[in-house]
Amino acid sequence: MGFGTTYNAADPYGGSPEQRLSSAVAQISYQTKGFQNQYNNQRTALGKQYKAAIPKFKSQYAQRGIFDSGIRKEARRDLETRRTDQLGLYDTALQEALHGMTLNTLGAYGEYSGGEFEAALLEAQRATQANLIREAPL
Repeated sequence: MGFGTTYNAADPYGGSPEQRLSSAVAQISYQTKGFQNQYNNQRTALGKQYKAAIPKFKSQYAQRGIFDSGIRKEARRDLETRRTDQLGLYDTALQEALHGMTLNTLGAYGEYSGGEFEAALLEAQRATQANLIREAPL
C-alpha cells in the first residue's frame, strides 16, 4: 500500500499521499465497524438461543419428575458454562481483530511518515547538491 511522495495519476481516488492515507484509514475503520457489528450479531444470536433453551430445559426436567433435584442444577450450570465459554470466544476473536486493525492503522501512518521523511531527505540532498553546483568553479 505504498503512499509514496508524489501524486499517483493512475489512481483517480488517491492523487496525493495524504488522500491515499485517508483512504487507507477509512477502509480500516470500515472493516473495524464490520467486526464490531459481527460481534454484536453473534452475541444477540447467542442470547436468543439461550432464552429459547431455558423453557425447553425446564420442561424436560419437569417431565422427568426431577425438577428440584441436583441434576437439574448441574445441567443448568453446564448450559451457563457453555454460554460463557462461547461469549469468551467471541470476545477474544473481536479483540484479536481490533488489534489487527490497530496494527494496520499504525502501519499505514508509519508508511506515510516514512515516505514523507524520505521526501524531506531527498529534498535536503538536492539542496546540498544545488549549493555545491553553484559554488563550483567554472
